[in-house]
Amino acid sequence: MVEMIDQIHLFRKKEYPNGYVGEKTTPRLQYLGFSYGTLLGTTFMSMFPGRVGRMVLDGVVDADDYATGPGGLQNTAETDEIFDEFWEGCFKAGPDVCPLANSTDFTNAKRAQKDFWSWVENLDTSPRVIQGRVKNSIITGNDVRKTIGLVSYGPKRHFPALARSLHAAMSGDDAGLEELGSGSTYTPTSDDVCRTEAKKLGESSNYTEHSYLEMPSSRTESSHAVSCSDGEDIVDKSVSWWLDYARTQEKTSKVFGRAWALDRLKCSHWPLKPNWRFSGPFTSPEHDGRAMPGVPAAPILFLSSRLDPITPLRAARKMAQQYPGSGVVVQDSIGHTALGSAYSNCTTSLVASYFESGAVTGTEVSCPVDCEIWDRSCQLSRFSDTGEEEGGTEPARLWLSHHPSLLRMPRYRLNQS
Repeated sequence: MVEMIDQIHLFRKKEYPNGYVGEKTTPRLQYLGFSYGTLLGTTFMSMFPGRVGRMVLDGVVDADDYATGPGGLQNTAETDEIFDEFWEGCFKAGPDVCPLANSTDFTNAKRAQKDFWSWVENLDTSPRVIQGRVKNSIITGNDVRKTIGLVSYGPKRHFPALARSLHAAMSGDDAGLEELGSGSTYTPTSDDVCRTEAKKLGESSNYTEHSYLEMPSSRTESSHAVSCSDGEDIVDKSVSWWLDYARTQEKTSKVFGRAWALDRLKCSHWPLKPNWRFSGPFTSPEHDGRAMPGVPAAPILFLSSRLDPITPLRAARKMAQQYPGSGVVVQDSIGHTALGSAYSNCTTSLVASYFESGAVTGTEVSCPVDCEIWDRSCQLSRFSDTGEEEGGTEPARLWLSHHPSLLRMPRYRLNQS
């Protein structure tokens, strides 16, 4: 069963049942994919181009980088630049919005960022023990780096809180430091198991006092099962190979590189191999709006934030070049995926138009956002961001709920021959 935890089995389940005997036309996929869902999209397009109707991919994974070689070498290429913009935006917004700008020690963004890195490096050599509200924690510099990387998924939602926590922690407040360590790896104890079981049984005991501390979700474990099966086999690589990999990741991103390398390390002893694995070529034939056999009915529309912490804009541009006729919408936002990081009427209109007509307007189009990160007069409430805690399908579901007309099947000029 575990050997079937991979994208190819998913596609074969979707593709084969559609091939009914006696059908005059081929059913076609109408698809809106986010993050890993973009990899599913490009893979499906490559394997079954004649099954594709419309396809919008947001937060684009570089399929070649993901499926071949060491894996994930390009993901964090923009994370450090996002953190630079956090500091610049904070000081531009001022102390009423961002408390870090109120510190007498921080005369400007560059000075503040320099002091921040000195503080983090001190945590590397001298970790802090925090007596927390629920449990004690050891906070290291890597914990802070990882939290900042995760926060970068949704800056509009999380940057103001990050600024408050950093201001408190760098001023010596343990509560602020505890919040910054929330990205640290959670190791369950026997007490956590008892609390979870007591909650399930509805028992009245001391274990239910903090019953929200449950065992980790299986979502993370299943995610690693999929990624380790999708990529190249990296089992039994040497220590020097992993050190080189970690150094490469840290060179790519000072903020998130270490955490990204550690995430890949979990595949170093993955014992199972998929029955099938697709590693390219990631491309497709030219589209034909008449829905001709064996070719897509429309080109792909790729979306990207201007800066994305794990699926950089360069990946969207690269993949667009590999799929003929594709277009790229670059939204002037920061965060993971365009539709999930900020609201833009421009982007929404282009997506709606594409699903209706299948037409791509130019090879690359830029869209402004309607709500800036530090602007407190507007809120990101139209849909969820795509942070790990909310799940990858949530932005698609919520976004489509606000645009029900996009659920209509497009009008094809079907070829009946």
